[in-house]
Amino acid sequence: MNAGTALARGEVLLFLHADTRLPPIFREEINATLATGAIAGAFRFQIDGPRRLYRWIEWGTNLRSRRLQLPYGDQGLFLSASDFYRLSGLKNWPLMEDFEFARRLKREGPIAIAPQQPRLPPGAGKMWALSGIPCSTRCVSRCTCVGRASTQTQ
Repeated sequence: MNAGTALARGEVLLFLHADTRLPPIFREEINATLATGAIAGAFRFQIDGPRRLYRWIEWGTNLRSRRLQLPYGDQGLFLSASDFYRLSGLKNWPLMEDFEFARRLKREGPIAIAPQQPRLPPGAGKMWALSGIPCSTRCVSRCTCVGRASTQTQ
C-alpha cells in the first residue's frame, strides 16, 4: 500500500479493501469528517445481505471502531497525506497493517467515524463463505491478537 500512496497526488488518502463499495457521497463525508479535527476517519461498517449474523458482525465492528478507535480497511480508513507521511506510512506487513496503523493513529488524535456506510457484499467475504461466520470471526479475532502483540513488541 505504501507503493500506491507514493503515486497518489491528492491531499487525502483513502485505504479501502478491494471488495468494499463506497457510499455515493463519500468525498463529502471524508471532507466533513476530517474537518472535525480528527486525525483520521473511517465509515461505519455494513454488509449487504439479509443474514441476521451479519447484523451482529456490523454491531461489533462499529462498536470496536467507535469505542476502541480501531477501524480496519473494509471501513475505508482515510486521513491527510501529510499526516500519513509524518507517521512514516504503513508497516510493510503482509497482514493486519491497517490494524497496526490505526493503533498509531489513535495515539495522535481521535479517529472519527463518518455516518455513511460503505457496503461489503455478502459474497465478497470469501473467508466467511468458506469457513462460516463464527469460525471466520474467531480467525479475525486471533489475527487481531497477534497483530496487537506484534505492535507491542516494536
